Amino acid sequence: MEIISPVIDIISRVWRCCAVHGNYLCELKQNMSSLNTSLTKLKERRDDVKEKVDIAEENPTEPMKRTHEVSGWLQRVEELEQEVERILQKQEAASNEGGSYFCWRGRKNCCGGYKLGKSVAKTRNSVEKLWEEGNLKDVVEKSQLDHVREITTHLTIGMESKLDEVWSSLADETSLVRILGLYGMGGVGKTTLLKKLNNEFLKRNHQFDTVIWALVSKDLDIKNVQKQIGKSLGLAWENDTSIDDRAKDITQVLKNKNFVLLLDDIWERVDLATIGIPNLRNEIINISRVVFTTRSERVCGFMQADEIIKVDCLDWDDSWRLFQQNVGPRALSCHPSVPELAKEVAEECLGLPLALITIGRAMASKTTLQEWQHALTVLKKFASEFSDVADEVLAILKFSYDNLQNKKLKSCFLYCSLYPEDYSIHREQLINLWIGEEFLDEIDNIDEAYYEGHDIIGSLKSACLLESGEEGDEVKMHDVVRDLAIWIASDLGRKKGKYLTILQPPNNLKLREWEKAEKICLAGNKSIKELNEEPNCSNLSTLLLHHSKVKTISDDFFRSMPILKVLDMSVLKIKKLPKSIFALAELQYFDLSFRIQKGSDPIELSPGSFICLKKLRMLNLYDSDICNWEVEDGPSLSELESLNDLNYLGISLETGFAFQKLA
Repeated sequence: MEIISPVIDIISRVWRCCAVHGNYLCELKQNMSSLNTSLTKLKERRDDVKEKVDIAEENPTEPMKRTHEVSGWLQRVEELEQEVERILQKQEAASNEGGSYFCWRGRKNCCGGYKLGKSVAKTRNSVEKLWEEGNLKDVVEKSQLDHVREITTHLTIGMESKLDEVWSSLADETSLVRILGLYGMGGVGKTTLLKKLNNEFLKRNHQFDTVIWALVSKDLDIKNVQKQIGKSLGLAWENDTSIDDRAKDITQVLKNKNFVLLLDDIWERVDLATIGIPNLRNEIINISRVVFTTRSERVCGFMQADEIIKVDCLDWDDSWRLFQQNVGPRALSCHPSVPELAKEVAEECLGLPLALITIGRAMASKTTLQEWQHALTVLKKFASEFSDVADEVLAILKFSYDNLQNKKLKSCFLYCSLYPEDYSIHREQLINLWIGEEFLDEIDNIDEAYYEGHDIIGSLKSACLLESGEEGDEVKMHDVVRDLAIWIASDLGRKKGKYLTILQPPNNLKLREWEKAEKICLAGNKSIKELNEEPNCSNLSTLLLHHSKVKTISDDFFRSMPILKVLDMSVLKIKKLPKSIFALAELQYFDLSFRIQKGSDPIELSPGSFICLKKLRMLNLYDSDICNWEVEDGPSLSELESLNDLNYLGISLETGFAFQKLA
């Protein structure tokens, strides 16, 4: 009797367990149906909650956000839906095996059916419990917006003083500066400076209620700008909400706030009123500010900026620090000679942060002296072939070129790439060449052409594609901008030699390079002193020899240049003019000015020298000893009168005889 009792107890417990297990198996179909019904009810409650939340969050006049309780509940609903989906997939898989867990099909299927049935029952209870929890009283609460949102920036160098300058303009409550423009060339660090300014509001004391960031970019999209501003203010709209309605909502929120609006990368005038920004100059007590970045000084004018600050390239110390930071110690210490080569590489970037960072990162993996030597050669010869320079530097700078208003501005810009690095170009000479190239409209009215030329120079400087030269009447190109122009002029790197600046010594001068070039410049060249070949330059339309050291040119040198249109030999100390010059039937611009040399005999030309230059439009002989108008048998005005297209003549008359001869 004592032995039988425990056995009966064990049997009883096993029976009860089997009964429960059997219930899971037998009631599986019913529980599955019940689960689907409960899930449908849960989804309906979920949709009701989400609808309430969406309506409250989209209210533009009172910023609201969902409660943490709602967010957690919706997350649990989503997770439970996924669990139900997995159960349904298991049931479908079982059915596809050719049977049902509701039938006895052996021990394996029985166990599988039990597990599925238990899972269904448990999940059904969870669904019903979650449905009850979804009876929420409050689904949203008033949104407490961050008055400043931190923006991630890379470690910067050399911006501290500029940041302090901008901050001083903003922090002074008595300042009349309401709109502040930051301009500079592409890649100089304007966006980085604006991001650092945004984050300064988290560190320094200030009197502003909110700081708003919005990226504008080249293709202005007012709705997108409003959307970014709205997000900072807790506003949201349907896609079809009009610009005007969005603007009213933004104005409603901002009109009683002291705010700072940071607009990055503006390419054209942005109408602040259209966006919804209240009139900053309406109320004297209003201290709200707008700060924007742009590549064009003219855009600062269009935006009616009260103050304009130019963001310049880095000085050498900061440039070297930034370059070292991106290269890293591993590459810089690979060979004792590398640090000096690295400095030369960094100098090629001329303080442009984008170039310093891009080239620095590319050099981080170069750990042999030969790799560094090759990199320097490539950068000096054709920078666009250097790793990542075309894609990450020149392509970004090209937006400034693309944004130039017309083909005329683009042609004038590309023309400047003919001059060597760091070469200061005299404004008047540059405009003369543009006239000779027929880039300008009013070539028949010299005064108007000069006015237009100066306006173009102003436009290119405003776009940071030209900068001031060594003297006040000179301009020059930043080295990286010049690389951009060469890249574009040579068909984005696919056609070298279209524009060619010759800087090689005579023994490296390759005539085949001349023969495929369209424009050649020797300005500033100190190596080439003789031009004694006869290159076959069938494509050459422009040859600039001024300010070079050329002293001898063979008589036949120009013989195979059939379409040469522009020839500048000003300030050139040659003793004899090649005869082949006067056979250039297509020549339209000929500059022989500023050639007077003390103690030397003037070069005399025989009558009729210029008659063959039928298409000549501009002839500059000012301060020149090429044509000695004092001699009895020298050139006369009558032969110049035969040049029907000539509309500009520059000459110097020092005696009464010369004047009478030309009268």
